[in-house]
Amino acid sequence: MIRFEHITKRYKDTEVLHDVSFSIPKNETVCLIGESGSGKTTLLKMINRLIRPTSGTIYINDQDIRTQNILDLRRNIGYVIQQTGLFPHLSVAENIELIPRTIGRPADESRKRTYELLEMVGLAPAQYADRYPAELSGGQQQRVGVARAFACDPEIILMDEPFSALDPLTRTALQDEVGHLQDEFKKTIVFVTHDMDEAIRLGDRICILDKGNIVQYDTPENILRSPANSFVERFIGKNRIWRSPEYIRAADIMITEVHICEPSLSAFRALNRMQRMHINGLFVTDRRTGRLLGSVSAQTLRELPDLSVPVEKVMQTDIRTVTPEATLPDTLQLIQAENLYFVPVVAEDRRLLGLLTQSSLVTTLSQQYLPAEEVAQ
Repeated sequence: MIRFEHITKRYKDTEVLHDVSFSIPKNETVCLIGESGSGKTTLLKMINRLIRPTSGTIYINDQDIRTQNILDLRRNIGYVIQQTGLFPHLSVAENIELIPRTIGRPADESRKRTYELLEMVGLAPAQYADRYPAELSGGQQQRVGVARAFACDPEIILMDEPFSALDPLTRTALQDEVGHLQDEFKKTIVFVTHDMDEAIRLGDRICILDKGNIVQYDTPENILRSPANSFVERFIGKNRIWRSPEYIRAADIMITEVHICEPSLSAFRALNRMQRMHINGLFVTDRRTGRLLGSVSAQTLRELPDLSVPVEKVMQTDIRTVTPEATLPDTLQLIQAENLYFVPVVAEDRRLLGLLTQSSLVTTLSQQYLPAEEVAQ
């Protein structure tokens, strides 16, 4: 959708962007984040040609934006800034309808669209449409700014730190509104922020910049799991992933050394194996495929009148399992709801991959309170 190829920007002797190349997929939200002076806002403003690169090319739908009529280009790009940019002498409805009217949209069609958008950003049209910006709070003004960006149904929305001046509660509410609008309209959104929590909350992908260079461009999950270097690690903050536990998967924290036995093993030998290993249970798996068939406990085997029977005759087969992609909150909820001591992690074909236990989860959760050097050990 949007492609940057070898973008460089210099102001006299200062290089703001250095040979930047990456692509923003259609209908995704990409957050540009970095310290002040990293080049994120410069990069954003190049998309609608508010700033021109010193060298390199930007493409939208494979078309060089330099070859496009600048008015046509900007009509297809919504723009939301921190200061809202609302015209004080125009009402809320008039601010939203300004561009649609300019390009010849019928008045009744524009008004209908305005009311729909006001509803979507949480402003009742009957209450707010005829008010002026000065009569609104900062959060309400920003909601109008977001609605205006969507008014012409553009393909691309640019958002330059739109919520940074707002209080935390209002900011969170507006982040939710943007998420709802994206779910509804499926736009390509480029969002500049200096707040990693905001980037994680909104971004399908995050582009981290440092001194005009891209240091990592990936999904929030991959950045939290595998920071590209020490700068990214410092930037996102120690143990940041614990603030987003939905990115912690069963595969990340499962025990991989699981004690197993084949279904034909006698109860006597299974019990003997448990005693030698100082464990109180075994998982029964198919020797050829590794599929989980069931489990047996030492207590069950000790109660048998005949220890020569194979474990497949006495194993428990109704076992709750999770997939490797199960999130930490979902797994904890399952364990708590059903009072489980363990949950096997299995592939789609029920091949046993690992195990989560109450004690292993306690150990994992405690790591968020340890110094980084101890976690690494």
